[in-house]
Amino acid sequence: NDAAFADKVKHAREPKTRMSVVWNYCKAETICETDSI
Repeated sequence: NDAAFADKVKHAREPKTRMSVVWNYCKAETICETDSI
């Protein structure tokens, strides 16, 4: 659970912008994990 990531996504209101933020963050990850929110 990454607070900085959650904060970035929270501030990205527009769906395309939010997807861009998520994509740029996640492409550095090598393992896909699910967190309970």
